[in-house]
Amino acid sequence: MPIEQIAIFVVIALVGLSLLSILMFGLRSIMNGKVEPSKMLFIGFPFVLFGVLGLAVVPTWAEAGIYTMVVLIAAAIGAMLYTSFRGVFR
Repeated sequence: MPIEQIAIFVVIALVGLSLLSILMFGLRSIMNGKVEPSKMLFIGFPFVLFGVLGLAVVPTWAEAGIYTMVVLIAAAIGAMLYTSFRGVFR
């Protein structure tokens, strides 16, 4: 097996372990009451959207990623407009 393949597998394993540790620490923070579960839903929304689009709506995962990015950009623009209007009319 060439060294490039070994390096790729090591990187994939490290990414998997880091995602698992992030998930475990996030669950611990929720159990300890340091983080509100409603805020965690906002963090998980892009992953859920990507999964739903990839599994049920569009034929390829690449299209699901593009549509997810477009939806998130539109949501960011909407949030900026909302906060701007709220600040103006306060």
